[in-house]
Amino acid sequence: MVDSRVGDGTFVCPRSEFLSRPLLWAFTGTDSTEFEDIMEARIIIEENLAGLAAQRATDEEVATIAEAVQTMQSSIARNEPILEADMSFHLAIARASHNNVLAKSVQLLRNLMRQWLYYKVMMPQAAPIILKRHLAIFRAISQHKPVAARREMRLHLEEAAEMVTQVIQQRRTDKLGKQNGLRSKRKARAPQTPLTVT
Repeated sequence: MVDSRVGDGTFVCPRSEFLSRPLLWAFTGTDSTEFEDIMEARIIIEENLAGLAAQRATDEEVATIAEAVQTMQSSIARNEPILEADMSFHLAIARASHNNVLAKSVQLLRNLMRQWLYYKVMMPQAAPIILKRHLAIFRAISQHKPVAARREMRLHLEEAAEMVTQVIQQRRTDKLGKQNGLRSKRKARAPQTPLTVT
């Protein structure tokens, strides 16, 4: 499969991107039902990836996961966005599982959810909650405790799903409010038909 980029030319897609393109096209990335399906798949996959990482991670891979946690801590301290640090953390765990198929699946699912994840990490007080969960997951993996790693990852993702659901509902409410406001303005500006007395 090739990828055409205006001004740059045509390029051959990497194998992982080639395999993921049909699924990416199947989702709009904006529908709440799609979100529920994607999140369910993500919990199933990432919960078990955390367990595998706890069993299989090398010292170097544990250090990479720790670095992602430290990056998030630094970003929070500087009041900077944490989305990239969040991505790095989950992808580092996926790689530490030593299952390439599942790791690629995580990358795909996070790409599908990227916009939702952005809204989640921008929620007030979301960053400290996410960091707390990441620390718990990291501790379980670094101590090679697969049961604890699975449990902590599930708690984290269920909490994340609740946050994103709140964002989706709030944005839907805001959108309806704007639409109603526009209708009211149009009605106010509409010319009044003069009454004809006969």
